[in-house]
Amino acid sequence: MNPPKPLLLFLALILTFTAAFGKDESEDFAKSAQRCWSAFECAALADITKNREAQEKLFNYGYEEGKRFLVALKSEKIAQEDISKHVPVVVALSLQGPSNDFILGAIWAQAVDSVFDDIKDSNGEYPTSPELRAMIAERMFRERNCEILADK
Repeated sequence: MNPPKPLLLFLALILTFTAAFGKDESEDFAKSAQRCWSAFECAALADITKNREAQEKLFNYGYEEGKRFLVALKSEKIAQEDISKHVPVVVALSLQGPSNDFILGAIWAQAVDSVFDDIKDSNGEYPTSPELRAMIAERMFRERNCEILADK
């Protein structure tokens, strides 16, 4: 006995929507790695400017997005295509470690290093003046639209 055509159509639609949802979910999980990295860099900039409230919010947001990404990655919920397209290389290279907290600590350290490298002058020197460092970090904070992430 063959199932009725409306039932087959309904099942086909369900499978189509499920596949599309899975793709969107995979991409969103991969983008959590981007949000983690951006929030960690912004948190490092906020720390340099002594904006403790923004630093804490940004770090916590980055940490939560990072955990979300790592759980999805370990559960194989992210397609390789989405990893290649959306996960920052520095994050992808920091995925080894005994726990998610260890991995997120490594990603945080890389983000701090990245920010410090970006603050260096054209000679590769880090400004010795705390005021100058804070001015550069504040400009970078604005240019990277960190305020938007700090409101998350």
